[in-house]
Amino acid sequence: GADFSKGSIISPGIFISDKDAMLFASMGYKELSVKKRPSISIISVGDELIEPGESYKDNKIYSSNAYGISSLLRKYACQPMILPITPDNLSAIKESLNYAVMNSDCIVTCGGASVGSYDLVRKAARELGLKMFFEKVNIRPGKPTFAGLLKKVPMLGLPGNPVSSYVCARLFLIPFISRVIGCKEKYPIISSAKLFSDLKQNGSRQHFMRGNIEIKDGEQIVYLKDRQDSSLVKTLQESNCLIIRPPNDKAKRANEIVDIMELR
Repeated sequence: GADFSKGSIISPGIFISDKDAMLFASMGYKELSVKKRPSISIISVGDELIEPGESYKDNKIYSSNAYGISSLLRKYACQPMILPITPDNLSAIKESLNYAVMNSDCIVTCGGASVGSYDLVRKAARELGLKMFFEKVNIRPGKPTFAGLLKKVPMLGLPGNPVSSYVCARLFLIPFISRVIGCKEKYPIISSAKLFSDLKQNGSRQHFMRGNIEIKDGEQIVYLKDRQDSSLVKTLQESNCLIIRPPNDKAKRANEIVDIMELR
Protein backbone atom coordinates (compact mmCIF):
# COMPACT_ATOMS: atom_id res chain seq x y z
CA GLY A 1 0.00 0.00 0.00
CA ALA A 2 2.97 2.34 0.18
CA ASP A 3 2.99 2.81 -3.62
CA PHE A 4 -0.65 2.15 -4.58
CA SER A 5 -3.62 0.72 -2.73
CA LYS A 6 -5.94 -2.17 -3.54
CA GLY A 7 -8.79 -0.99 -5.76
CA SER A 8 -6.80 1.86 -7.33
CA ILE A 9 -8.27 2.75 -10.72
CA ILE A 10 -6.50 3.99 -13.84
CA SER A 11 -8.97 6.10 -15.79
CA PRO A 12 -9.88 4.75 -19.25
CA GLY A 13 -9.29 6.78 -22.39
CA ILE A 14 -5.53 7.30 -22.04
CA PHE A 15 -2.65 6.45 -24.35
CA ILE A 16 -0.52 3.90 -22.48
CA SER A 17 2.89 5.42 -21.89
CA ASP A 18 6.14 3.77 -20.83
CA LYS A 19 5.39 4.82 -17.23
CA ASP A 20 1.88 3.35 -17.43
CA ALA A 21 3.31 0.06 -18.71
CA MET A 22 5.72 -0.05 -15.77
CA LEU A 23 2.90 0.60 -13.30
CA PHE A 24 0.65 -2.10 -14.79
CA ALA A 25 3.51 -4.60 -14.71
CA SER A 26 4.26 -3.72 -11.08
CA MET A 27 0.61 -4.56 -10.33
CA GLY A 28 1.12 -8.00 -11.87
CA TYR A 29 -0.74 -7.38 -15.14
CA LYS A 30 0.78 -9.03 -18.21
CA GLU A 31 -2.14 -8.22 -20.52
CA LEU A 32 -4.74 -5.45 -20.63
CA SER A 33 -7.97 -4.86 -22.55
CA VAL A 34 -7.31 -2.01 -24.96
CA LYS A 35 -8.92 -0.38 -27.97
CA LYS A 36 -7.89 -1.66 -31.40
CA ARG A 37 -5.40 0.59 -33.19
CA PRO A 38 -7.26 2.20 -36.13
CA SER A 39 -5.68 1.38 -39.49
CA ILE A 40 -5.38 4.49 -41.68
CA SER A 41 -4.62 4.33 -45.41
CA ILE A 42 -2.76 7.40 -46.72
CA ILE A 43 -2.94 8.03 -50.47
CA SER A 44 -0.80 10.71 -52.11
CA VAL A 45 -2.10 11.78 -55.52
CA GLY A 46 -0.19 13.63 -58.24
CA ASP A 47 1.83 13.09 -61.42
CA GLU A 48 4.45 15.47 -60.04
CA LEU A 49 5.28 13.31 -57.00
CA ILE A 50 8.22 10.96 -56.53
CA GLU A 51 9.13 8.85 -53.51
CA PRO A 52 11.85 9.96 -51.08
CA GLY A 53 15.02 8.04 -51.92
CA GLU A 54 14.51 8.27 -55.68
CA SER A 55 16.86 10.35 -57.81
CA TYR A 56 15.58 13.89 -58.18
CA LYS A 57 13.97 14.75 -61.52
CA ASP A 58 13.14 18.16 -62.97
CA ASN A 59 9.58 19.38 -62.32
CA LYS A 60 9.04 16.68 -59.70
CA ILE A 61 8.39 16.99 -55.96
CA TYR A 62 9.28 14.53 -53.23
CA SER A 63 6.17 13.13 -51.60
CA SER A 64 6.36 14.35 -47.99
CA ASN A 65 2.78 14.75 -46.77
CA ALA A 66 2.15 11.05 -46.19
CA TYR A 67 5.28 10.66 -44.09
CA GLY A 68 4.48 13.59 -41.83
CA ILE A 69 0.89 12.44 -41.34
CA SER A 70 2.00 8.85 -40.79
CA SER A 71 4.40 9.92 -38.03
CA LEU A 72 1.66 12.07 -36.47
CA LEU A 73 -0.82 9.18 -36.49
CA ARG A 74 1.65 6.85 -34.78
CA LYS A 75 1.78 9.28 -31.85
CA TYR A 76 -1.97 8.74 -31.44
CA ALA A 77 -1.93 4.92 -31.40
CA CYS A 78 -2.87 4.45 -35.06
CA GLN A 79 -1.51 2.04 -37.66
CA PRO A 80 -0.87 4.16 -40.76
CA MET A 81 -0.33 2.52 -44.13
CA ILE A 82 1.27 4.62 -46.86
CA LEU A 83 0.01 3.42 -50.24
CA PRO A 84 2.02 3.88 -53.45
CA ILE A 85 1.82 7.30 -55.11
CA THR A 86 -1.29 7.45 -57.29
CA PRO A 87 -1.11 9.33 -60.61
CA ASP A 88 -3.65 11.94 -61.72
CA ASN A 89 -5.76 9.30 -63.38
CA LEU A 90 -9.40 8.61 -62.53
CA SER A 91 -9.19 4.82 -62.77
CA ALA A 92 -5.93 4.70 -60.77
CA ILE A 93 -7.44 6.84 -58.01
CA LYS A 94 -10.51 4.60 -57.89
CA GLU A 95 -8.27 1.54 -57.62
CA SER A 96 -6.37 3.05 -54.68
CA LEU A 97 -9.60 4.09 -52.95
CA ASN A 98 -11.14 0.65 -53.39
CA TYR A 99 -8.02 -0.97 -51.92
CA ALA A 100 -8.12 1.42 -48.97
CA VAL A 101 -11.82 0.72 -48.35
CA MET A 102 -11.11 -3.00 -48.12
CA ASN A 103 -8.00 -2.72 -45.94
CA SER A 104 -8.41 0.15 -43.48
CA ASP A 105 -10.67 1.82 -40.94
CA CYS A 106 -10.16 5.31 -42.37
CA ILE A 107 -8.85 6.83 -45.62
CA VAL A 108 -6.74 9.98 -45.97
CA THR A 109 -5.89 11.41 -49.38
CA CYS A 110 -3.26 14.10 -49.99
CA GLY A 111 -3.45 16.23 -53.11
CA GLY A 112 -6.05 16.54 -55.82
CA ALA A 113 -8.37 18.23 -53.34
CA SER A 114 -8.58 21.69 -54.90
CA VAL A 115 -11.99 22.73 -56.13
CA GLY A 116 -11.51 22.95 -59.87
CA SER A 117 -11.54 21.16 -63.20
CA TYR A 118 -8.53 19.00 -62.31
CA ASP A 119 -9.91 17.67 -59.03
CA LEU A 120 -10.01 13.95 -59.75
CA VAL A 121 -10.05 12.75 -56.13
CA ARG A 122 -13.52 14.13 -55.40
CA LYS A 123 -14.76 12.89 -58.78
CA ALA A 124 -13.40 9.38 -58.21
CA ALA A 125 -14.76 9.21 -54.66
CA ARG A 126 -18.19 10.44 -55.76
CA GLU A 127 -18.36 7.89 -58.56
CA LEU A 128 -17.59 5.21 -55.96
CA GLY A 129 -20.50 6.42 -53.82
CA LEU A 130 -18.95 8.97 -51.44
CA LYS A 131 -21.45 10.54 -49.04
CA MET A 132 -20.01 14.05 -48.61
CA PHE A 133 -20.05 15.58 -45.11
CA PHE A 134 -18.40 18.87 -46.09
CA GLU A 135 -16.68 20.00 -49.28
CA LYS A 136 -14.42 22.83 -48.12
CA VAL A 137 -13.60 24.74 -44.95
CA ASN A 138 -13.31 28.45 -44.22
CA ILE A 139 -9.76 28.27 -42.91
CA ARG A 140 -6.25 29.17 -44.01
CA PRO A 141 -4.31 27.09 -44.87
CA GLY A 142 -6.46 24.17 -46.00
CA LYS A 143 -9.60 25.58 -47.63
CA PRO A 144 -10.04 22.64 -50.12
CA THR A 145 -10.25 20.00 -47.34
CA PHE A 146 -13.28 17.71 -47.59
CA ALA A 147 -14.65 14.74 -45.68
CA GLY A 148 -17.23 12.03 -46.19
CA LEU A 149 -18.12 8.37 -45.90
CA LEU A 150 -16.99 6.00 -48.65
CA LYS A 151 -18.71 2.62 -48.44
CA LYS A 152 -19.01 3.04 -44.64
CA VAL A 153 -15.34 4.02 -44.30
CA PRO A 154 -14.57 7.60 -43.15
CA MET A 155 -12.55 9.57 -45.71
CA LEU A 156 -10.66 12.84 -45.30
CA GLY A 157 -9.39 14.65 -48.40
CA LEU A 158 -6.44 16.93 -47.66
CA PRO A 159 -4.79 19.54 -49.90
CA GLY A 160 -1.49 18.87 -51.64
CA ASN A 161 0.47 21.71 -50.04
CA PRO A 162 2.47 20.15 -47.18
CA VAL A 163 1.63 22.71 -44.49
CA SER A 164 -2.07 22.77 -45.44
CA SER A 165 -2.15 18.99 -45.31
CA TYR A 166 -0.44 18.79 -41.92
CA VAL A 167 -2.47 21.56 -40.28
CA CYS A 168 -5.76 20.02 -41.42
CA ALA A 169 -4.66 16.58 -40.21
CA ARG A 170 -4.14 18.20 -36.81
CA LEU A 171 -7.49 20.00 -36.93
CA PHE A 172 -9.74 17.25 -38.31
CA LEU A 173 -8.06 13.84 -38.36
CA ILE A 174 -6.60 13.68 -34.84
CA PRO A 175 -9.81 14.90 -33.09
CA PHE A 176 -11.80 12.33 -35.09
CA ILE A 177 -9.41 9.48 -34.24
CA SER A 178 -9.25 10.41 -30.55
CA ARG A 179 -13.04 10.42 -30.37
CA VAL A 180 -13.35 7.05 -32.13
CA ILE A 181 -10.94 5.34 -29.73
CA GLY A 182 -12.51 7.01 -26.68
CA CYS A 183 -9.57 9.21 -25.76
CA LYS A 184 -10.10 11.12 -22.52
CA GLU A 185 -8.19 14.22 -23.63
CA LYS A 186 -9.85 16.43 -26.23
CA TYR A 187 -8.00 17.59 -29.33
CA PRO A 188 -6.81 20.02 -30.52
CA ILE A 189 -5.47 21.42 -27.25
CA ILE A 190 -5.96 25.19 -27.17
CA SER A 191 -4.25 27.61 -24.76
CA SER A 192 -3.30 31.29 -24.81
CA ALA A 193 -0.09 33.31 -25.08
CA LYS A 194 1.09 36.91 -25.20
CA LEU A 195 2.18 38.29 -28.57
CA PHE A 196 5.81 39.34 -28.92
CA SER A 197 5.06 41.56 -31.93
CA ASP A 198 2.13 43.21 -33.73
CA LEU A 199 -0.22 41.28 -36.03
CA LYS A 200 -2.03 42.76 -39.01
CA GLN A 201 -5.81 42.49 -39.35
CA ASN A 202 -6.89 39.01 -40.43
CA GLY A 203 -8.90 38.24 -43.57
CA SER A 204 -12.26 36.49 -43.90
CA ARG A 205 -10.95 32.99 -43.13
CA GLN A 206 -9.82 31.61 -39.79
CA HIS A 207 -6.02 31.60 -40.03
CA PHE A 208 -3.63 29.16 -38.35
CA MET A 209 -0.23 30.87 -38.35
CA ARG A 210 3.04 29.15 -37.53
CA GLY A 211 4.92 30.40 -34.51
CA ASN A 212 6.99 29.51 -31.46
CA ILE A 213 6.11 29.79 -27.79
CA GLU A 214 8.62 30.38 -25.02
CA ILE A 215 8.17 30.81 -21.28
CA LYS A 216 9.52 34.13 -20.00
CA ASP A 217 9.02 35.27 -16.39
CA GLY A 218 6.29 32.66 -16.00
CA GLU A 219 4.33 33.80 -19.07
CA GLN A 220 3.85 32.15 -22.46
CA ILE A 221 5.19 34.43 -25.20
CA VAL A 222 4.47 33.60 -28.84
CA TYR A 223 6.69 34.65 -31.75
CA LEU A 224 5.20 34.68 -35.25
CA LYS A 225 7.25 33.12 -38.05
CA ASP A 226 7.97 35.67 -40.77
CA ARG A 227 7.07 33.43 -43.72
CA GLN A 228 3.64 31.75 -43.77
CA ASP A 229 3.44 30.28 -47.29
CA SER A 230 1.77 26.84 -47.16
CA SER A 231 4.54 25.22 -49.21
CA LEU A 232 7.30 26.02 -46.67
CA VAL A 233 7.96 22.80 -44.78
CA LYS A 234 11.08 24.08 -42.97
CA THR A 235 9.04 26.86 -41.37
CA LEU A 236 6.60 24.26 -40.07
CA GLN A 237 9.44 22.07 -38.79
CA GLU A 238 10.83 25.03 -36.83
CA SER A 239 7.45 25.89 -35.24
CA ASN A 240 6.02 24.53 -32.00
CA CYS A 241 2.56 26.11 -32.19
CA LEU A 242 -0.10 27.65 -34.41
CA ILE A 243 -1.52 31.09 -33.65
CA ILE A 244 -5.30 31.01 -34.18
CA ARG A 245 -6.78 34.11 -35.84
CA PRO A 246 -10.60 34.29 -36.02
CA PRO A 247 -12.18 35.49 -39.29
CA ASN A 248 -11.85 39.28 -39.70
CA ASP A 249 -9.89 39.51 -36.45
CA LYS A 250 -8.77 43.08 -35.81
CA ALA A 251 -5.09 44.00 -35.79
CA LYS A 252 -3.30 42.95 -32.60
CA ARG A 253 -0.61 44.83 -30.73
CA ALA A 254 2.41 43.30 -29.02
CA ASN A 255 1.54 41.99 -25.51
CA GLU A 256 -2.09 41.26 -26.44
CA ILE A 257 -3.36 37.73 -25.77
CA VAL A 258 -4.10 35.27 -28.59
CA ASP A 259 -5.21 31.65 -28.74
CA ILE A 260 -2.63 29.07 -29.75
CA MET A 261 -2.59 25.38 -30.61
CA GLU A 262 0.54 23.57 -29.49
CA LEU A 263 2.19 21.21 -31.96
CA ARG A 264 3.14 18.43 -29.56
